[in-house]
Formats: sequence, structure tokens, C-alpha cells
Amino acid sequence: MPPYPRLNKIYAGFILGAGLTAAAVAGYSALFNAEDEQTAWLVGGMAGLILLGACLLVRSAARLRLTDEGVSRGNLTLRWDAITGVALIGAGIQLSDGRHKLTLAPWAYQEPEAVRAFIQANLPPSRQPA
Repeated sequence: MPPYPRLNKIYAGFILGAGLTAAAVAGYSALFNAEDEQTAWLVGGMAGLILLGACLLVRSAARLRLTDEGVSRGNLTLRWDAITGVALIGAGIQLSDGRHKLTLAPWAYQEPEAVRAFIQANLPPSRQPA
């Protein structure tokens, strides 16, 4: 496995497509169905936030890096030997070093089982998830 997992393009496309669709519906509603200007601005703002949220979700997944030293996303890095907590949240994995938490979704990557296996292989034996 490379030092970073490759993003699942179907996942990214679905999230961005759903965000764009929701933003388009909200934008259409703001333009043509709003009864007053304030409602139009509110719904239009919500459309922008929906699209921004979808883009940030995909960007966050794309920035994950798994190496032999640790796991990182952006400026946050958790060393494998410093991880004190592992929790399974739905289909996601949350890693914690006591001060910081990093949550990742293995299914957002092309090889989710390889991501899970890499994490499990690098965690100290006392920190293995149940």
C-alpha cells in the first residue's frame, strides 16, 4: 500500500454530486419560490454551505496520509506509538492520542480492507480495536 490511500472516485463523485444536487434544488427554491428577499438569501446561503460541505468532505478524505510513522491529515499527525484510543464509529475508525482525534472512513478509499489492515498492523497490540 502506498503511503497514502487512493481516494475512491465513486465515493467522491457521489458526495460531490449529492452536494451539487442539494445546492441546485436549494438555489432554485431561493430564486423562484422565495416569498421575500430575506428568505431567498437564507436559502441561497444554505445552498452554498451544502456545496462547500461536500467539497470539504472529499478534500478531507483526500488529504489522509498513512505511513510507517503515523497517520496524518493536513497539519494533524498522530504517531502510531502515541495513539491511546481506537474507536469504531459506524463504518469509520477514530484514532486518538489523548489530545487530538482523527476520524477516517476506510470506504472512502479504493482499497478499504487494505486501509483497515494497515492501521491494525501499525497499532500497538494493546490498542487493537475489539
